[in-house]
Amino acid sequence: MRQKKSKRLSRILGVAVSIVLPIVVLEVWTSHVTSGVMVARFLAEFILAVLAVQVGIALWKPRSSRMIIEDIGIAAVAGIGAFIAAKLSLAQGGAKVDPGLLALLTAYILWLWPHPHRRV
Repeated sequence: MRQKKSKRLSRILGVAVSIVLPIVVLEVWTSHVTSGVMVARFLAEFILAVLAVQVGIALWKPRSSRMIIEDIGIAAVAGIGAFIAAKLSLAQGGAKVDPGLLALLTAYILWLWPHPHRRV
């Protein structure tokens, strides 16, 4: 009984960390980084958000390093895509794009998206 309760508590803690930690990490990151549209900033925010979610996942569900590397690669590609979209938006006279919000959404989507090697 105690094992089951401990497992449930670690799962709840892992989900809470997966939800809250990326928000905290991105908030601290953006408070220290100057504004502007830079590809390094976009990449860093996307990768930091995904890694913060991975910390929470590691608390309640083991994941292979291959899955984590795939998520980081997808986040890097999404960061580059978001950078290109932001540059195009600014070139057309549009408003600035917040990379933190896009990174957060990408990290949550990758968290919920099933990996192909899990399918049987």
